Amino acid sequence: MRKDIKKIALSAIFSALIVVLILMGTFIELLDITVAAVCALTIYIVQIETKEKYPILVYITSSVLSLIFTPLSTATLYFVGFFGYYPILKQKLIKFKKQIRKLISILVFNVAMISLMLLFKAVFALQNEPAVMYVLLLITSNVFFFCFDYLLDVFTFIYIKKLRDKIKFIK
Repeated sequence: MRKDIKKIALSAIFSALIVVLILMGTFIELLDITVAAVCALTIYIVQIETKEKYPILVYITSSVLSLIFTPLSTATLYFVGFFGYYPILKQKLIKFKKQIRKLISILVFNVAMISLMLLFKAVFALQNEPAVMYVLLLITSNVFFFCFDYLLDVFTFIYIKKLRDKIKFIK
């Protein structure tokens, strides 16, 4: 019972942290995708510490709160559209071979980014942009995704080997 209370408290703290980070990303518009990626790292910490339903609850809670507080923020849309659930998906894909895991990750990312681009075009009433702009945006976002995916792997190693014993969220 005591561990469950600690897990719920940890999840609530990280949900609040994610909402605050997204609010910061809303005010500094250049950091929108970066803030969404940092929020994904916080969900990854919850996943490492709890390994149960709590990362999903953190994603849902922080997504709903972010949509309430900043509904038209690109940081919110990036987080809800991909970066919030990707750490959970990445953990589920570990059972597959590396090539299949990478292929599924890239496919999910590109479907999410194309959907977000179409949403941005509809919500923000973008009309006369050249198609090459969307292609370049997709290419650069894929480069960002590869860096982000690598960062998740490195972050997992650093967190477990160096930081986890010093922070001691749940004992």
